[in-house]
Amino acid sequence: MENNGLVEIFKIPKSWEIRLILLIALLLAGALLFWVFGAKSAPAWQGITPAKTSKAELIQVLGEPAKSQEKGRFTIYGYKSAEKFRFHEVWLEEDKVVLIREQVASGEKLKLADLEKKYGKPTTLYSELFAQSQELLTFARRGYAVLANKNNEAVYEVWYFEPTSPQGLVSLLRGELDLTLQKR
Repeated sequence: MENNGLVEIFKIPKSWEIRLILLIALLLAGALLFWVFGAKSAPAWQGITPAKTSKAELIQVLGEPAKSQEKGRFTIYGYKSAEKFRFHEVWLEEDKVVLIREQVASGEKLKLADLEKKYGKPTTLYSELFAQSQELLTFARRGYAVLANKNNEAVYEVWYFEPTSPQGLVSLLRGELDLTLQKR
């Protein structure tokens, strides 16, 4: 029995053979792109995932916060960290976690060079609320940022949020941290 291609095997009209091949190629290309770039989900911290974890789930996982405050449209829960006077912060908006600010203990060594190797070149964001030597180095499309001093490579905080653009992070926190893409 001679093989005449897709037309004979599947009883497809000859005029549809090229269209079917193109459709299959497009589907394979789309699957490959999705596999390579993937749908980015927010990174998790201690089982808490921004844009997914609810207030009830947060309390179930971490317990009641050591402190709580309202800041504009956000409720900020503070959880004890290794740093005596600094609390891990979990920011909620409408009972959903939107931002986590993990305090990095003085003894922990996160290297900015290692982060760049893992996530790529960061975008620097600024705020008048940060100390003069501090900058927020954001890998926004990964949902990850670090508050650091580029001069001595000290990392003070790690931020977790839903992946977005740097401008998206600026918009999310507008009015609360007033992040900018340029120094003022």
